[in-house]
Amino acid sequence: ATYTVSGSSSSNGTILWSSSSGGSFVDATVDNPVYNISATDVTNGTVTLTKTVSTVLGICGDAVDAMVLTITPLVIANAGSDEQICQSPSVQSFVFASRTTPASAANSNGVFSWSAAPLASGTFVNSSDLNPVFNIAAGFSGSITFTLNANSSGSCAPGTNDFTLTVKPTPVVNPIADLVICSGATVPLISFSANTGGGETFNWANDNAGIGLGASGVGNIASFTASTYTGLSQLVANISVTATLNGCTGPSRLFRITINPEPVGLPVTATRCSDVLLGAGYTLNTNGTSVSAATYNIASITNLGGLTASAGAPAVGTGFAANVLVDDAWTNQTG
Repeated sequence: ATYTVSGSSSSNGTILWSSSSGGSFVDATVDNPVYNISATDVTNGTVTLTKTVSTVLGICGDAVDAMVLTITPLVIANAGSDEQICQSPSVQSFVFASRTTPASAANSNGVFSWSAAPLASGTFVNSSDLNPVFNIAAGFSGSITFTLNANSSGSCAPGTNDFTLTVKPTPVVNPIADLVICSGATVPLISFSANTGGGETFNWANDNAGIGLGASGVGNIASFTASTYTGLSQLVANISVTATLNGCTGPSRLFRITINPEPVGLPVTATRCSDVLLGAGYTLNTNGTSVSAATYNIASITNLGGLTASAGAPAVGTGFAANVLVDDAWTNQTG
């Protein structure tokens, strides 16, 4: 660093400047020279610059005058290390002192001020602290640049430095439709997505493995066959899903897979005379430990030797009422 003397004047003599620390001048023979500040001067904090003006003939004594140059060290501001955190749906406090390298300042008078950009990113609790607390706005994600200004204890300019806080987006799983599946039916592929648009890792947990799905997994849920279920009520599984992106995990998203039970028919054995209707005693029913049936299916009819249908026109088919057999009769042609 250099210092240029100003306001010095003389006449009728030869000029020679000197330094109390032995420092050098660019030209020590001019009224207002440029002085090269030495490391010793900085350490001492002051240096005396002396101007001697000698007459040419040496008849008169030398004219001597001096000035004291006070050297104030430059302020060295260090805003501290850059950091990354995850986005929050609510206001979250970022403590500057919690960073790997907090802010510091050398040669300052202890007066500090911080600013943040963009302004919408949040507010300081106390921006005049060397390591303040900053309340990040709810839902904010992106980069925040924090700038530290540290004032000098003298006439020097403040020291300035900045750091960047990256608020990483936290993925939120998009809504997933509930599924209602029949016992033993195929559950289709269940694909997950999030509001962050891709690259997420999805983790899911299932609280009821009885539906035919494992207790947990990663990624989409592949198509699977639902368990065969013959209980009296629905079989319900609650599936919770979370998404993780760049180390940030979002809240759980819940959906349900419901397995509707299947009815189990009660076997019917009938003994009737030839051409006598089966009657109401042979109404179809379930076994009593499963759900009731709304309709019944007749998969096949095998008439043993000598039997032919004589009433009711029995036939295979689906969606029959429970009394489908009561008006049926067969003729025994064997005797």
